[in-house]
Amino acid sequence: MSIKSMWMTINQNEIRKALSGPSPRLTGLCGLVVGMGQSGSAATELLRREGASIWIYDADQSKTEALRQQWEPCGARVLTGDLQPMQGIDFCLVSPGVPPTGVFFTWLRQADIPLLGEMELGCRFLQRPIIAVTGTNGKTTVTGMIAHILNQCGHEAEEVGNVGYPVCQAAVDSQRQSDKPLVMEVSSYQCETFDEFKPRVGVITNLAPDHLDRYTSEQEYYQTKFNIAKNQAPHEALWLGPRVEGDCPVWVPSRKREFAINEVGSDGLFFSEGTVIHRDDQNEERLLWPSFANNPSQQTLNALAAAGAALSFGVQLEEALHALDSFKSLPHRLEFVAEVKGMRCYNDSKATNVHALLAALRSLSGPIRLIAGGRPKGDCLDVLEPLIREKVKAIYLIGEAAEEFNQAWSPLVETHVEETLEAAVAHGLREGVEGEILLLSPACASWDMFENYKVRGDIFKQTVKEWKA
Repeated sequence: MSIKSMWMTINQNEIRKALSGPSPRLTGLCGLVVGMGQSGSAATELLRREGASIWIYDADQSKTEALRQQWEPCGARVLTGDLQPMQGIDFCLVSPGVPPTGVFFTWLRQADIPLLGEMELGCRFLQRPIIAVTGTNGKTTVTGMIAHILNQCGHEAEEVGNVGYPVCQAAVDSQRQSDKPLVMEVSSYQCETFDEFKPRVGVITNLAPDHLDRYTSEQEYYQTKFNIAKNQAPHEALWLGPRVEGDCPVWVPSRKREFAINEVGSDGLFFSEGTVIHRDDQNEERLLWPSFANNPSQQTLNALAAAGAALSFGVQLEEALHALDSFKSLPHRLEFVAEVKGMRCYNDSKATNVHALLAALRSLSGPIRLIAGGRPKGDCLDVLEPLIREKVKAIYLIGEAAEEFNQAWSPLVETHVEETLEAAVAHGLREGVEGEILLLSPACASWDMFENYKVRGDIFKQTVKEWKA
């Protein structure tokens, strides 16, 4: 090894040591932030406060002038054009929406320049217990439920992460060293860059094909999710939803606990015949909890996941269940809207993939009049066929996916292609009868017709309420 190579190795070892937690020491280091959305901006502010020199980059060149006005007075350097190998940076921080692939990121790895994610960096500054929630669907609801239980039980929990409050922002705004827990919603994108990340409790709600434009296979996507647990200790809990354990890698070190409905396993939290059952090694606790039987099954699964995580944090089972009684469900997630003509109407606009629609169909008893469609994600529709045959009375299709879905489902059930969401609601309520369900669960993104899934759901709710009036 040449003297120059030895010096570079020593220097990079020192950089990695300075970046490591707890409490990285960034003064004198130069960091490049790639992706200047909410997470990137929070990371930039944290780096600035910690004394690092900052370079920032966003592929959307229309943001350049605004970025210069905001960050150049703070001493940041704004890069433009395509990212290329460069001299002068000590580490790179990538926002979750930016795939760490391509020429630049290949060069980073070859040059042995540390690459961190926003959540990974923020956690290195926070010496607080972490409960991490990931999965294909249900993450936000379960995160909210866990935080609600802990707050009701006196633990002063804070929701952070993919819920819209970046972890780096928490490192700027909140207590860094505390017993107050952080309940984190974690996306697969954030899992990609985990290195030191270590939750006391982990939850994987469910797994189904998603984001296959970013991952080479379903298995790569699933394996990425399990990175939340790679630094857990053997006694720390990883709660796994139905069928998730079959995808769990052998290298996961933590204790795997299950939650399920109508299936009682040997270690975990289960709901069967009106009873919540907690099995922990040789011990068993049973509590009659009939209110769960009135929920859509997906809501009960979410509640079991949250209660299980709270149990692993030290909350008693009955306390956790009572706390859930006062939890207000998040909008657009199998949200009951109103009853019209004896039909119960549900807004599940957050169901932006096929697995989320599958969960909704499993959760409701039927007969169902389904509104679906939007911008498709390329998910395979075959998995829905049995439930459509069993539970769905008619389907009203909107958006770019309407013709594709119509071809797939018209042999199974009555289908209608509609021009607007309002027309779909009107058609379903006009033809529906007492005892049926009108369900908006699109299995698609909203961007072809709406600004986001929230706008789509709000229009559905407003239209239903106008019919009720």
